[in-house]
Amino acid sequence: ELDAYRQLVEELPAVPPEEMSREELTASVFRFLDVDKEGYLNKPKLFQFAELTGFEGDSLAWGEEYNLMCAEVNCDQKIGLNQNNFESLVADTGGCPCTTEELVSIYRSLSERSTAKLLQLRAGAPTTKREQLKRDAFTCLDKDGNGFLNC
Repeated sequence: ELDAYRQLVEELPAVPPEEMSREELTASVFRFLDVDKEGYLNKPKLFQFAELTGFEGDSLAWGEEYNLMCAEVNCDQKIGLNQNNFESLVADTGGCPCTTEELVSIYRSLSERSTAKLLQLRAGAPTTKREQLKRDAFTCLDKDGNGFLNC
């Protein structure tokens, strides 16, 4: 995960998002969402985008919305949207039309999140609540602080 975020941040375009073409901007937003470079945005990946465009529903509502988006661009819900599907979705006539200004704002938010995630991973900070709970439990059981569990 660290390598994926490091590569993502290192590959950020040198040009500010305001100076990118709409195509470059859309491709960059897709790349931020597809950190693992699978080439598809599944339900969890696309949820980040939905939140940044103002979606406020719960996971059930998101599941329904995601299914509608997939149907609109004719993609398999199990796999998700490829870059062409995503470009169609955010186009002026798409199911989630975004202005260039909105894409710039989304790009900035995703850039900040990715940089923060990279810093968090580099620092070895827990990235999930479960990971934090495991660390807390280990610390509690390592009574003498030597890095080994005491029996």
